[in-house]
Amino acid sequence: MKGGTLSPTISSKINTIINTFTKNNLPKNLKELEKILQSYGYGAYRHLLKLLLTDINFKSINQKDIYKLQLLTKEFSQLSMKSNFVSFILELIEEANLGTAEYLSNLSKTLKLTLQQQVLLGMAMVHTNKPSLVSEGIKFLGLIKNDIKEKGPAELDENLVHHLLYLTQLPDFKDKNEILLAFKPKYENHKIISVFYGNKKESNSVQTEVVNTKPNVSGIIKEIGYSCLSTEENFTILLKQFPNIDESDFGMIIGMMATCHTGLNYGVDVLKSFFVLC
Repeated sequence: MKGGTLSPTISSKINTIINTFTKNNLPKNLKELEKILQSYGYGAYRHLLKLLLTDINFKSINQKDIYKLQLLTKEFSQLSMKSNFVSFILELIEEANLGTAEYLSNLSKTLKLTLQQQVLLGMAMVHTNKPSLVSEGIKFLGLIKNDIKEKGPAELDENLVHHLLYLTQLPDFKDKNEILLAFKPKYENHKIISVFYGNKKESNSVQTEVVNTKPNVSGIIKEIGYSCLSTEENFTILLKQFPNIDESDFGMIIGMMATCHTGLNYGVDVLKSFFVLC
């Protein structure tokens, strides 16, 4: 999302409001904060969220953070309904240099993010063009491995599963077999991907076989966020994971780019990524 500019005076005012929350002044401070957000729009909202994400110690919530956490939880609840939720939060986390597996884990637990949201955050980090974030994204997916194995087949949507199984093929992804085996019962004979055991002597080995399919690639891009379009290389890597898409799929991708481009970070060059399709 495109960063909004905000004057130091307004930034300081927001800082003061959220850092002086008390039980007695909370309604008054929230009302004043709402007026600022209405007056200064996206720039103020962006600053507020970044400040909350930075100031709150998600590893150990203390008394002074309780009201900040309540506010952030409310904002996350509303923001999570928007299609750019993951890309927006990841952008703020990256700017604040908080992009670590440990931070994402503590954030997810404290805010009770759904498994779908957690997997999307991890995958979005993997699709950035920063090696450190890619590494931390893979590490984070490893941290939630048990939840993915236990709840993933029931809670993750089809397109997300398809992309997640492809990500397990990355060299640094150490939990490949465990995750593939977890989805085997549900997707063994599925149109998207066939997951099966090797011979009985090698019962722990797992292979994946891509079958004829038309995954909703545009939907995946929209959910992961525009980090996967940040460079031609990133977008090319993503497209190679879906060898069976055709002209109609490309049309849907172009349509998605055209209708959802507003609010992008200046560093994201969708135009160059667009030419990858040509």
